Amino acid sequence: MTSQSTAPPSPPDIGLQLYTVKDALKADLNGTLRRLAALGCHTVEAANFAVDLDAAELRAALDTVGMRCLSAHVPLPLLLGDLEQVVLDMKALGARYVVCTAPWVEDGARFEKAMQQGPMEQAFGKLMDSLTLEDWHWNAEKLNRIAAHLHASDLQLAYHNHGFEFHLFDGVPAFDHLMAMTDPERVAFEVDCGWMVNAGHDPLDYLERHGDRIELLHLKDLTARKPGGTGLELEGIHLGGGIVDWPAVLAAAERAGVKACFIEQEDPFPAPVMEEVAASFAYLESLRP
Repeated sequence: MTSQSTAPPSPPDIGLQLYTVKDALKADLNGTLRRLAALGCHTVEAANFAVDLDAAELRAALDTVGMRCLSAHVPLPLLLGDLEQVVLDMKALGARYVVCTAPWVEDGARFEKAMQQGPMEQAFGKLMDSLTLEDWHWNAEKLNRIAAHLHASDLQLAYHNHGFEFHLFDGVPAFDHLMAMTDPERVAFEVDCGWMVNAGHDPLDYLERHGDRIELLHLKDLTARKPGGTGLELEGIHLGGGIVDWPAVLAAAERAGVKACFIEQEDPFPAPVMEEVAASFAYLESLRP
């Protein structure tokens, strides 16, 4: 992980997770990036590159509007495959962080069986609900190995949570088990505040207890918690329109030395997506002293 400085912490960079505007990017890549730049967005996080482009093409489009890609989401099955290609893609993007999007299972037949019972998202949810503590041990082992490989290429692995990481094992969330089982010198975390709150947990608590492990945040707001919010349902809204205490979260993030925060919103959107994104950036600007 990034070495800790004795200097006072700086406010984290604020950017956008491109998953939020994936449909707009596919319809008009350059026009959408220009609109984002006009909103003050200068840093982005890619989600499987968000569009059907290779890394060099996306980098070129970002360069045109003066944006940088600090990190990118990559599913664990891809990280378990051709990791050298992942490294090449990250270097082409200019990214520093490789973010594992979710856990997986050793026996892929478990997912294939779930796929026989419903559509992909439903099958993925069933698979996540089926994870055992042994599965989390397997995931931690793989993350440690991948992180060591990426570290040798000057890349930082981080793990991104949804809600299913808060299933309890021996009274402790899987997320806490995963933190304990992964190498603190190599594996960082990207806390998705919205999914964490939806699951009934407090980002402030995690930033205070595990700030040395949390290097990135997803700024995601929601209108209300879903009962039993460890699934894949969330009522999203632009920042400041929901229940998350963003001034407190951002202050805690700065104290913890978080490097970057990425706005992300889940569809369906209450208003057109670019209006929602604009509202989020305007809200964050309103918090500036």
